[in-house]
Amino acid sequence: MRLNYTYLVWQERTNYLFGFLFGVAALYQVAGIFLKMNGESLARTILFILINLYCVYGLFNRSKFFYLFYVGLTVYQLVTQSVNLVIHWNQAGTTFWISVTVLLVMTLGLAKLVVEYFTE
Repeated sequence: MRLNYTYLVWQERTNYLFGFLFGVAALYQVAGIFLKMNGESLARTILFILINLYCVYGLFNRSKFFYLFYVGLTVYQLVTQSVNLVIHWNQAGTTFWISVTVLLVMTLGLAKLVVEYFTE
């Protein structure tokens, strides 16, 4: 019985952690509208604000669609952020830590959702 309680506490705390991280990402995107930090178009920036907010919502209100959405988003981010990481390394010779963070968060989030999906 203790294992189940520990798992539920871990699951709840990681939901808050990942929800917080996606919320921070949404705020970063909002700042990008006004500060032009990442050089992306306004439409793409707004799209990623909505995606981040949907991830926050989806972490607390699961649906079958959210699992599929998150898998697709993770694949997309793994490809694009990996390419960005390589390009930045080739051009500047340094690590682009935003891409590394996105890759870690998305991969860990996917692992959490897979474990959760198959234990329910």
